[in-house]
Amino acid sequence: MDSGTANDLTQGLNVTIIGTTNQDGSITTESIQIRPNFQVTSTTPITQ
Repeated sequence: MDSGTANDLTQGLNVTIIGTTNQDGSITTESIQIRPNFQVTSTTPITQ
């Protein structure tokens, strides 16, 4: 696993955050993963 800094994060970047939500709504993180940008395509219709 690579380590990083806050400078690796930019607005609009897709990330997955694992952690605990605090009472004030902030998150204490255990892991932040930078996710690749990819286009989601589906052959199954989405119904509501």
